Amino acid sequence: MNSKTATVETLTAEVQVLMIGSRQVTMSVYNQLDWAELDKIELFGRVRPREAQRGIIYLVGKTTDTGQLVRSRALTESMDTPFRSMWENKIISSAEAERLSALPLIVLAGLR
Repeated sequence: MNSKTATVETLTAEVQVLMIGSRQVTMSVYNQLDWAELDKIELFGRVRPREAQRGIIYLVGKTTDTGQLVRSRALTESMDTPFRSMWENKIISSAEAERLSALPLIVLAGLR
């Protein structure tokens, strides 16, 4: 019979949160932010809203001109929506989708 030594490992994970002053931004606040085009913002990361649609990368950042907190989205080739034809000219490349998907996931707070 082979004997193995039992060990306990402690793993850690980094969680990114979005703060305004000393308060964490909630999903409710995110949903009220203005939309901005991707090329007009400095991205902080991506978020995952409860009603997220497949093939859309949801993003948060600040505008490059005014610094206003805004949300944005990137439509990927795998976007699955009945309105796809309306958005065809906004679909990003696979390489860009990969780059945006690699941004840190920002965890937004729930209501207390």
